[in-house]
Amino acid sequence: MTTSVEQEQRERGGMGHSEIPESLAGPNAPKKSDAPRTWDLMRGNHPADEIHPYWVHVVTASGTTLLAASLLSLMGLAWWGWVITFVVLVFCGGVLGSALTHRAGEMLNKLGQASGALWGAGIGGLAMLMQNAGWVGNSLAASARPVWLAWIAMAVIGSIVHRWIWGRAVEISDPQHPRGIAFRAKRNGGIWETAFARAGFGQVTVEKVTERWSGMDVIVRTDPNKATSVKQVQQAADRIADYAHKALRESGEEQGLGLGEAEAHGPYGGQRDLILFRVRTRDPLVEDITPVIPRPEEFAVYDNDTGILLGYWETGEDMVVPAAGPHKFGVGTTGSGKSTWLIALQVGYARRPHWTMWAAGTSKLMDMIQPIVDAAEAVNGRPLFEMWGGGDSGSQGELYAAERVIVAAYLLYLGRAERAGRGALSGRAGRNFVGADDCPWVALFLDEFDNLVKRSGDKPIRLPNGDKKTVWGMLVDLGSKARSYGIELIYATQRTTNSWAGGKSMNDILTMCNTRFVFATSSGSSISDILKSQEAAQKARKLEEMDFACMATIRGQKKTKGGGYQYGKTALWTDDDLIEITRMANELGTLTTIGPEDRRALGEFYAEGPQPQKDPRGTGASSGGTASSGDGASKADPAKWGNPDRSAERARLADELLRKSGGPSFRVTRRNGGDDAENIGRPAAGEPADAPNEDPFAETLAQIENLDTLSQAEVDALRKQYQDRYPDEPEELLGALLDAWAELDPRPDRMTAKEMVITFGLDWLDADRENRFERAVSEGKSEDDAENLVADAAAGKLGTILRAEPIEVEPTRTGRGYAYKLADLRAAYDRIMDLDD
Repeated sequence: MTTSVEQEQRERGGMGHSEIPESLAGPNAPKKSDAPRTWDLMRGNHPADEIHPYWVHVVTASGTTLLAASLLSLMGLAWWGWVITFVVLVFCGGVLGSALTHRAGEMLNKLGQASGALWGAGIGGLAMLMQNAGWVGNSLAASARPVWLAWIAMAVIGSIVHRWIWGRAVEISDPQHPRGIAFRAKRNGGIWETAFARAGFGQVTVEKVTERWSGMDVIVRTDPNKATSVKQVQQAADRIADYAHKALRESGEEQGLGLGEAEAHGPYGGQRDLILFRVRTRDPLVEDITPVIPRPEEFAVYDNDTGILLGYWETGEDMVVPAAGPHKFGVGTTGSGKSTWLIALQVGYARRPHWTMWAAGTSKLMDMIQPIVDAAEAVNGRPLFEMWGGGDSGSQGELYAAERVIVAAYLLYLGRAERAGRGALSGRAGRNFVGADDCPWVALFLDEFDNLVKRSGDKPIRLPNGDKKTVWGMLVDLGSKARSYGIELIYATQRTTNSWAGGKSMNDILTMCNTRFVFATSSGSSISDILKSQEAAQKARKLEEMDFACMATIRGQKKTKGGGYQYGKTALWTDDDLIEITRMANELGTLTTIGPEDRRALGEFYAEGPQPQKDPRGTGASSGGTASSGDGASKADPAKWGNPDRSAERARLADELLRKSGGPSFRVTRRNGGDDAENIGRPAAGEPADAPNEDPFAETLAQIENLDTLSQAEVDALRKQYQDRYPDEPEELLGALLDAWAELDPRPDRMTAKEMVITFGLDWLDADRENRFERAVSEGKSEDDAENLVADAAAGKLGTILRAEPIEVEPTRTGRGYAYKLADLRAAYDRIMDLDD
């Protein structure tokens, strides 16, 4: 992780695009960057914009010296004039050097004065040589005289001295350079020793002074002749800081210690006489933290043990979250800083080659996705997100797209778990998931996830393996099991009450998220839900008075009195920053996608880019243009996400209406003398063409045929009108059963009542099915067990219908229980139809 000191260096030094090292160059990396190379001999941090090659300084110094000496040689000074000139030049040079290094510290001031004095003396000496060589009257003749050699020697010597002094200045101003460290230790050591002595702690020894982004850490060893405790130092902390502040101001440091808040900690390093004295000179909570774009050579992070630098704690220390740590959760109102936090995480994951990012949501999703998509278009590359689904308009298609991302994540978990059981998961090392090129970590971002959960509701989605799962059920399973297979969840919401999530238990999510961020929230109940400590809850209420600040607890950090929560602030990555991050991620090849095995596990639920607006519960229509192209880039318009294919939707809805209503498909086609579906709703053989159609579903079928002209609202109304209609008569139910049975391949000769309920979806026969299911789940039974109870009740009802009039078919005992023969049911139906005739 980049330290705060390195962060400060880059802030001063700016960003450079040098040639990308081969060890970090990805498959898309160019041989050279598109930025021009610069000469680094004189490049440093003093001043920050110093990038000129060294020869510029040589020419400048020697040329200025020659010009000044030439002008001085024209004066024809007497000996006493030269004495005065030397004194004036040396004095003025010293003043000039001192001015150039004003408030730069004692060592730099001395270097500046010495270099200025030498330069002034050099000018005077060269002027005397020029005058004695006859430079004034005969320049051509003088060109053959030693004055030129003197000038060259002066230029070379002056340049060497200039380079040496300048190099020392650059090195001393670098907090990481040994000379800089030594200079600060010497400067601050004396100040802090004096400050502690004046505060009454005797002759302490300053072991180390470390300058951080927002202050400094001073490690002192107490006076062996005085009994000094940490508590005593803490009580005198402000007084010690005041003495040090005054000393710094007197030595030329205009800002002194600035904020000057101090605290003491110890024993330090296990040694009782060592105390860490920490002084804060900047407050991250009251200023905007501008992040620094990493240099290309430090962009890629291959080690998941290296966390993600999000910003700074109130103390100025780095706020670092584990990349592959427990799931992350953030709560806060609109405008509180959640989006800034989410983007900072995305930038961190974009720097990791064995990570990929997905996103799903039905509220504010495009606020998060659109800047990423725009950045990719700006650099003509891939976006940071591999897959996303949802939107902000509230359409049914956007809900389907968001649900499909959740299903894709769940199928990815199932597929990887199955491969891990066979020992064939490439991203796993022993019991731990470590990630690989073809099996990367997946960070699933769920902004305003409560809206998605409420809209999706309790209606289960049938997975390709036949299981049924709700979106909530899949999220809970992913949270508890999927980390072992490389799936991380990042939740964001405005409140944490159960009602906010549609009655779901938010604790099912919170218990699996040990990295939590609390932003300003007006909901006191949300604070109490996520913050069990009274002290932490009181601290959270103060967030209302801060701008974009947060409270966070991160796994592994030192616990505080507030239950592990500390104030902090995340860095603000602008849209321009995202463009640069996207460019480097594309160049360096850190944008990972899931491998072929993972894609096969997802099947149709994988689409690079936006997910199609297709109902994951059935064979709905996919949106136009969302299939992946050969190069893996989605051709969908992220703003529109395609339009559904109405013909496939019409076929699906027709099948749903007819089956749920018991439908005319068997009764009418048998009456018309065939199984041709096109005969549905047509007059029977022998009837006049204009005979009134007695089929009560004819109007519905006509509407279905014209579904491509219906609006979505009309389609929803049509579905609602017929979705709860089932056969009213036993013979209608029998006809629908026989028709559906005939479509089975292979077709069994007999089935139990429960097998028919499960195969043909007859759970509606249990009038109390919803209450029965909810009661079973509330009693601690699994969803599968609850569905099994409903199926048993429906099977009992079906058996009663089949054994009673007018069907009157008795089952036969088999190894699976009492089963009904297909032939017996067909004979009963023929008998009933003959009676009707």
